[in-house]
Amino acid sequence: MPQRARKVRTRYLASALVVLVMIGCGVITSALNTRRNLEDARRVSHSRSVLTALRSSLSAMQDLELGQRGYIIVGEDQYLEPYHLSREILDNLLSEVETLTRNNPPQHERSKLLRQAADRKKAYLARTIDIRRTQGEVEVSRISATGEGKSLMDVFRQRISDMEVVEEKLLGGLQQSQIHNLTRTNLIVALTGGAAVLSTAIGVLVLFFYLRNQERMVAVTQDKDRAVQSDKAKGDFLAMMSHEIRTPMNAILGFGELLEDSLPAGQQKHYAQAILSSGNSLLELINDILDLSKIEASKLEIRPVPVDVRRFIGNLGTLFSYRASEKGLNYRVEVEPGVPSVLVFDALRLRQIMVNLIGNALKFTREGQVRVSADFRKPPDDSRGWLVLTVTDTGIGIDKEQHKAIFQPFYQVDSRNSRDFEGTGLGLNISGRLAEAMGGEVSVESVVGQGSTFTLSIPVTRSEFVPETTGDMQDETDFRILHPRKGKGGIPSDSSSVRIEAGSLLDPAGLAEALAALLASPWPELVKLVPAQATISFADKISVLASRHGSVSLQDYAARLREAAGTFDLETAGRHLDAFPEIVKSHSATDA
Repeated sequence: MPQRARKVRTRYLASALVVLVMIGCGVITSALNTRRNLEDARRVSHSRSVLTALRSSLSAMQDLELGQRGYIIVGEDQYLEPYHLSREILDNLLSEVETLTRNNPPQHERSKLLRQAADRKKAYLARTIDIRRTQGEVEVSRISATGEGKSLMDVFRQRISDMEVVEEKLLGGLQQSQIHNLTRTNLIVALTGGAAVLSTAIGVLVLFFYLRNQERMVAVTQDKDRAVQSDKAKGDFLAMMSHEIRTPMNAILGFGELLEDSLPAGQQKHYAQAILSSGNSLLELINDILDLSKIEASKLEIRPVPVDVRRFIGNLGTLFSYRASEKGLNYRVEVEPGVPSVLVFDALRLRQIMVNLIGNALKFTREGQVRVSADFRKPPDDSRGWLVLTVTDTGIGIDKEQHKAIFQPFYQVDSRNSRDFEGTGLGLNISGRLAEAMGGEVSVESVVGQGSTFTLSIPVTRSEFVPETTGDMQDETDFRILHPRKGKGGIPSDSSSVRIEAGSLLDPAGLAEALAALLASPWPELVKLVPAQATISFADKISVLASRHGSVSLQDYAARLREAAGTFDLETAGRHLDAFPEIVKSHSATDA
């Protein structure tokens, strides 16, 4: 969306949002005030009920006293019927008063006092009726003359009056509150109505401007789609061209090595060496771009497999020992005792990250040591285990302000150092993104002039299987046959062993045929003529076959062959190449 259209839309949508908020607040406030009004109305009705019950109680007491006087004067029991009826009504009214004042503790206490006064008055009336019946009119007249009945009635009236005063005061306050809430509700309703009218007007304006900018938005969307398609096409083209360029580059570098070996010392040999150096740098850049393009295109696949951790770390030691010895560095590889023997992770991607980290450590360290260590951590609040690999060196170090920047693509630590240390600036970026794809991370701690420590942490799980080796390469992990761990009693179940190839290949016959064709092609001879670069290209062809047919062990073989050739470890690469006919034979046997 264009910046101008976005501003217009934001401006009017913000105004509409403010009005809608006002309306919402008005509705909520009105609802709350209505609720208060209803509550006040209920409380007003409650107070009026209390007052009615109090006044009825006084009337019932007067009726009770009137019935008592009629009996005393006449002395006939028929005059006691109103007395008994009034007494029952009075008891019910007093109980009602106590119930209504239960939520008002002071009034509730007054209702209890009222009950006591009523009980004393009723006891007096019952006593005079009994005296009239048993001792005659003269005796009851004498008792009436004492004024006791009048005093008890005055106390009862006073209790009624006290409660009426309090309840009328409460009723007045509630009525004032009710009037205030009703007034405020009416005001809010008026304001809300005005806001609704204003909101409607703003909505019309927003719609008008929105329709005016709709055409621009459609154009912007189309431009965005074209940009996304262009970016995707660029990524696809980059991935395809990187792969296509790498094959002829391998041949160029291979024959360049032949040319360099065949020339005597002199200017021409120097030229050949310059060609090889520049070509290797270009090939490294192409390889990094190919990996980066796969990550950008979300075509990177993570394939966890059971891995012998100590053998995996040991291979890293063997892989870089020659380069470290050439620079006179102390290169150590250590595995902590707490690391399980077998863990499940993507060995190919983890090896790629570690090759980059260790290669950087060796490249930027002129003297001292490079130490690689592996540890296993199991946080108490995490269900997963973590394999932690650290690479510590005594190299040039990295300034603290650059710790985040070094993981950006094409970033060099220092422009002055870039003349001394060759590189594409993609390795750490690719390593960090590979670690994220595996669910982990790469962090760095470094001091300029003292060295750096890169820490790779990835989530792993323990394996129920033990990878074993077969064939001639006993020091490498190859053609793994997975055996379940020994159960109770130490008895292994040999019948349940499963060869990975037999269970995971998509087309065993097709893979066997493709490997046989590759063995019969001119490639093995070219590999013998061009030991390094042609071997890398040969490994790439094997890797393509492994990916196409879903062979984990063949993919691992291709990766190790590529690493050995890429680091000019020709002895290890030769052992891998010598084992290739056996690999072809094993796949043919599996297919049979």
